[in-house]
Parts: sequence; structure tokens; C-alpha cells
Amino acid sequence: MDIVIVNSQWPSFFDVLLRDTAKGLGFQKVVAKPHKLLLYEPGSFFKSHKDSEKEQGMIGTLVVCLPSQHEGSDVHLSFGSQVISYSTAPTSKFDLTSISWFSDVTHKVAILTSGYRLVLTYKIFAIGEDPLSASTVLEQTDHLKTMLSKWQTKSLGIGKLIYPLDHLYTETSLCLENLKGRDRPVAHTLSQICSGAGFYLLLAHATHVQNGEDGYGAYGDDYGEDHTTLSAMCGPNGGKIASDVSINVDEILGYSISKEEPDSEDEGEYTGNENAPPTFRYHKTVVVLVPKAQLRHYLNKHSSIYNESPKAENECLAEMVCQDLANNRNDPSTKQVATAFMGDVLNSRVKPKAEIVGLISKLQDLKTARDIVTEFDAFCTLFRTSTEHQPLLKSFNAWADPVCEEKLRTQSLWAKSDREHVLGTLKSRNADREFILQRFLPAIIPRALRYFLWDILHLISVERESTFPNSGELYKSIIQHGGQQLCLSETDLTTNAQEDRTKAMATARHARSFAGQETLALLEQSCKMLIERKDFRSSVSPQHLRRDFLEPLIKALETHNVPPVPAVQGFFEVALRDIFHKPINTRPVHLPGWAYQERHCSTSPNCGECRQMNDFLKSPEQKQWHYMAGKPSRAHVEAQLRDPVYSFDTLKHRSPHTLVVTKRGTNYDMALRAWKEAFRAVDDSVYWIRNDYLKGFMGEEKYKELFLLEKPGQVDLRSSVTLSLPGRGDMAPPSAKRTRLW
Repeated sequence: MDIVIVNSQWPSFFDVLLRDTAKGLGFQKVVAKPHKLLLYEPGSFFKSHKDSEKEQGMIGTLVVCLPSQHEGSDVHLSFGSQVISYSTAPTSKFDLTSISWFSDVTHKVAILTSGYRLVLTYKIFAIGEDPLSASTVLEQTDHLKTMLSKWQTKSLGIGKLIYPLDHLYTETSLCLENLKGRDRPVAHTLSQICSGAGFYLLLAHATHVQNGEDGYGAYGDDYGEDHTTLSAMCGPNGGKIASDVSINVDEILGYSISKEEPDSEDEGEYTGNENAPPTFRYHKTVVVLVPKAQLRHYLNKHSSIYNESPKAENECLAEMVCQDLANNRNDPSTKQVATAFMGDVLNSRVKPKAEIVGLISKLQDLKTARDIVTEFDAFCTLFRTSTEHQPLLKSFNAWADPVCEEKLRTQSLWAKSDREHVLGTLKSRNADREFILQRFLPAIIPRALRYFLWDILHLISVERESTFPNSGELYKSIIQHGGQQLCLSETDLTTNAQEDRTKAMATARHARSFAGQETLALLEQSCKMLIERKDFRSSVSPQHLRRDFLEPLIKALETHNVPPVPAVQGFFEVALRDIFHKPINTRPVHLPGWAYQERHCSTSPNCGECRQMNDFLKSPEQKQWHYMAGKPSRAHVEAQLRDPVYSFDTLKHRSPHTLVVTKRGTNYDMALRAWKEAFRAVDDSVYWIRNDYLKGFMGEEKYKELFLLEKPGQVDLRSSVTLSLPGRGDMAPPSAKRTRLW
């Protein structure tokens, strides 16, 4: 039914009313569309309910109570633990009353006891407003951005951050522009800062399913365990990008399921002799912050002729990444992540539509737009190396050299794309020592990326006999002007990637090929920095460290009979004691009764599950432990105790299930056996780097402790055990004598 209000003052009055409504709901501006004219008669009431989303983008309801004297019919609103009641009766004879609420607010209208209550209802929409500030949240924007960046750096194994919103939204309305109340400024603030901190912002529906009791105090074996999923994940603009992503309810920050009431319930059915337990569902709309490098895991890699969803979801992901790139086109990290992501899109079987390919083309344009200079360098190098006609070459140089000189003077960064130009210049003008050593290298080396410098050093080393007879001078100049850029870092020792291993090997190889004060100073500085950075000690493999750095380094030192260098001695000591000896630094201890050694949590130092587990492990009286918890917690404990000295069982008579852990009592014998095997492995590993030169370089006492595994002052606690390496024969160096287990 159409509603017509003929009072000429109504439009201006209603505009004021809408401004007050917008302010109360936390918006700059709202619009209202008429919905219904309702007349309540005595005895009328409205049961408790939530308004459905009658149109996409609808955020709430406005009720205007027109003058009509009545009693009763109070409006009761509830949201979470908040309950508020409004009475329209006191001013109903001559005045108007307006009430507004969000769509996910539960409300009811009490019984009208007398008179008539006449109300106009409107659908509320928020459109065309400027982004809101988040009051106190915005004041801490810089602090929040710093915290996100630190979390990104320190929590590499975690794939997302999940933050709960105050309101619930339907899937069709889930986008930044439709958020309401406090949700709106909070999400907009996160959206503004998260990209700079290395995250993409997503919105999602979280659903937690909890199984109740069957009426007899039990949960039953045949019914599923509690679980939580992100049933729908959407981009900031509302495009769906993933479905049914499993999470742990504990991953939602600041959310406690124990403080919530279920949003829906499936009652258990009677099935003969037993009842099926009821199922409770809890719904929450959440913000999900995903590290940019992790977004590629949400791509659908396989297509189906029966289902267009994977294609649509991939397209939404690609549009989101391209939009973020357009907003941050000068950020190298964003470019790198976006390029890798787009490569995954094109390589997946779910091919994007033409518009997405166009966006990817624009991304590629960003990469190639600055390569005109590089292409010019490549052309110059090719022309000079392929042209033998000297007059033409002389004329070409007269034209090209000023351009190259300008590049040399003004280019702020030299990278891998400049390799052909730099290498070509070194080759074509190698005889011009003054230009190469006094102008060219001093200009580019301080402004070159580290990987580029190592690449040039490698190429000079490979071609030192055929192309670069003055390779020693070139190497000396690069080290002199490269400074700490060329020092080894922990990543050069901890990665298994061949490209990075060569840096450690190259340092030793260059020390052997180009002996000199510069090389020795670089080696000494590298060792000092590695000693200070303790992170690499826990992640580097002894085999890789020995093969890729220690063995070639010892050969280089021995070749030039380098006298003891304190920094290098210190690095050898750290490497042997903290990396090679690590498995045998702590000998097993026989604890009393059923006591076992504590286990350190692999995920958090304050893990509650592991704290309970360690109380059980330390107890000399407790042989068995019953741990009742959800599946993720049980799996975490079982992973921590995955060892033959324990047995496991799961009792499923109720939910959550109970994990039963039993100590077998064989922990000390097995630990001692493992320690002996570790000793043999350590001895085998250091065998290959024992020699007389190293004995003199380190000093006899340190050499015995670190390389012969002889602890000074140790008493032999049992019979000596001969250690042998299959295939060694009589290859042992003079100082490589057999050792004893202490």
C-alpha cells in the first residue's frame, strides 16, 4: 500500500529525524525507504525476532510512532548481554516518537493494553558517505601498524589474524561499505593500515558447531566433535573468495564461546533406545587479516564444468590483489607478492576472464615500464661485442658513452637487471684500468644490491683466467667499496637453496684464490657478525655448514698458512659447540619413579595444554593421564609426545573426547641409546675437518674439546667405545684419534 503524507512540514522534519538517526547509529548519513504502516489494536503484540534483510545493503529499521493515544506496547531491544526497553505511550497523545536499530538486533513489541498504536516503518541504508574515523582507534593507528608488522615478522608459521565484529551480516551485505556501528570505523581503519603492514583484509562468517548432551549425560560416539569454520570469506568489496575454511575458535581474538548464547539449535531426535544429542550453532562475522604472501593458498587450482564458483572466487582474489597493487604501486614487497600471485593465477587450471588478464597485463607493465634504460644497456653491450668495424664502433661510442656516463652518475640502484651492462663494460673496457678501478666500480658498488654484487664476483671468478687477467684488482676494488654488503649473513648459512649456498662457498673460495688484507678483513667481519647473530645456530644443518663453508674455508686458511685470527677462532668455537655438539651437549639423566623430562611447546611459551602435560611428565607417581579437550588441543598434546616411550588411547564416551597418555617407563634407556648414536654421528661429522693445521690454528686444548670431542677433566664413566665410520679405512688424519664417550 502506498503511503502519502500531505503535511508540507514533514520532509524537513524527517530530514532532521534522519540526521539524528544516522548519528545514533554511527554513520555520517543514512537514507530511509518506506516499508509499512502498522496499526496495533488492543491485545496486539510482536514476538521476539530479528529483521530480515529486505534489500541488499539494508542496515537497520526506523520506526516512527505517530500521535495516537495508547498504553503498553513497549519496544524491547536486545543485543548480546545488553537489553533496553522503550515506551512510546507517555507522549503518544500529541507527540511523535522514533526508534531505530540495526538489522541484527533482536526486538519484540509487548502487548498493547489500550488504545491504538500507529507506526510508520522504514528500511535504513547508508550510502555516499566519507570514511569515518575510529576515534580512539585512529589515535593509535601508527602503534597498531607497528604491532601488525612485528607480528608478521615474528609469527611466520601463523596464516591469519581473526578479529570479531559486533554485528552479524548476511553474505549478500558483507562488504566494508555495509558495516555499521563500531564495526565500520574499526574495519575501515584496519583497511587503511593493513596493506602497509603486509596484510590483505578480508571479511568472513565464522560458524562454531557444538554438540550437546543426549539427555542421559553422554555425547555418543557417532556424533561429530565441535568445530569452527569460515563458511564464507569475502574481499573488502563483497566478492566471495573462499568457502568452508577450517579454523580453531581460539584463533578469534577476544572471543569466548562460553560467554555466548547459541544462535540456532537442532534438537536431538529420539531414535529407539537413545536420543540424538542436540547441535548448537554460534555465528560471528569477523575481520580476517591474511599476510600477503599467504593469500595464494586460497586460490582454487582446479576447475569444474559443473561449478563456476572456483573461477569466480579466483577472479575476486585477482581483482583485490590488483586493486591493492594500484594503491601501493611504489611498494617493492607488494609488487613482488602481486607478481607471484598473478603467476599462480595464470598457471592454475581455473583460467581467469579477459578483464583479469587485462589487470595482469597492467601489472606486467609496471614491471617493464622502467626497463627502457636496461634495454638500452643491453643493446649497447650487444653492439660493442658484435661490431668489428672500428670506425663504426668509434662513432657509436661517441654517441653512446655520454648516455652511459649519465646513467653511471645518476642511477641510484644497481640490480640484477644491470648485470649484462656491467659485465659488458668490464669486458669491453678491461684494459682501461683508470676508468674501471677509479670511476666505474666506485660509482656502482656502493649503490648495488647485495645479490648483484655476489653475482658479479662469481662471474669474475669463473672467467678470471680467460677474460679478466686483472681479476685480483677487480675483486679487491669490489670488496673495498662494497663494505658490509658482502659480509655473510645467517641466511647464507641456513638456507638449502643453491643460490644462497654459493655465497658461503664463494667467500671461502675467494679467500683461497685472492688472498689479501681485504679478503681477510671481509672474512673477519663476517665471522664477527655471525657470532653476534644467534638465530642461525638453531636452524643451520651441520652437514651443510661443514660442506659449504667450513671445509673450503679451512683449505683456504691452510693454503695461505693464515695465522690465528680471533674472530675466525670464535666462529669455529660457536659452530662446533652450538651446532655440531648440540645433540650431545646434554646427557640423559635418570629421573626418579615415573618422572620424565619436560617438553618445550613448539608454538607458544605460555601454552596451557603443555603446562598441564608437563605437570604429568614431571610427576614421579603419575603413570597415566586423562586429558579431556577438543580435537585441536588433543592433537597438539599428542604431537608434543609423539615418542615410543608413550602409548595413547582416546575415550569417546562424551564430547569433548578424552586422550589417555600412558608412560611406558623406557624413556631413560631409549634416551641414552639415542645419545650414544648422536655421539657417533657428531664424531663422524667432525672427522672430515680434523687436521694438524687446524690444531695449530685453534690451540691444542680447544682442538681436543671441539674437534676430538674430549672434555677437559672429564672422568671416563664407562668402558671406551670405539667409533668407526664405514669406508674410512686408514684415512684418519694424524690427529683424528678414536674418542671415548664421556
